[in-house]
Amino acid sequence: MPVGLGTVTDSLSAIRTHAFDKGDVPMPALVGAPGRDFAGDEVMRQRLWSRTPRYGNDDAGADALMRRIFDAIHDIVDGLTFMG
Repeated sequence: MPVGLGTVTDSLSAIRTHAFDKGDVPMPALVGAPGRDFAGDEVMRQRLWSRTPRYGNDDAGADALMRRIFDAIHDIVDGLTFMG
């Protein structure tokens, strides 16, 4: 399994959950906040941290998202040709 797969999954789960499904975090605010280390956006940071479905916590949606990411990475790596 690629290192960081859980982090990528949790990050994309936060975007999907809060910007698209619930709509409780507007996408422009979500895009800008990490670059400022969430300065002035503590409520958003806490919401993303504590109310996001996470990979490995028996959440079917987050686990399915991880599988999609893993499959995409596999397909990319599987298609690479290495010189040797």
